[in-house]
Amino acid sequence: LFIIIRMDGWTDGSGLVVTGLVGLQLLAGVCVFYLNSNIDLKERLLPYHKLFGLMTYIAGIVTVCMGFQEKTGFIKCEAAHCIEHVVANVCVVLVTLSAALVGAILYSGGSESYAAISDRREL
Repeated sequence: LFIIIRMDGWTDGSGLVVTGLVGLQLLAGVCVFYLNSNIDLKERLLPYHKLFGLMTYIAGIVTVCMGFQEKTGFIKCEAAHCIEHVVANVCVVLVTLSAALVGAILYSGGSESYAAISDRREL
């Protein structure tokens, strides 16, 4: 089965890359943290899993912002500042600010070891 995917711009390609990264992150998380019972392996891989998860999240946000900006290029507007462009730019700013807030909250969760996390879950 051979599928041809037509990509019209950077947003299409980056969307496919981000989808692949999310799939790899999910696969790694399930294989290492759910199916494997080796605590030492989990403790060594947890910081990398968190880092690559945050990087994938940021790549997804960048792709969303690129999609908004690409959409503004398709909007034909007579005025110098039309409302559609302003709305798209406000959406990009809001997405970026909310992503920064969520990223800061998730990443500042501390550097707990996997053993401490699993001990807390058993309570």
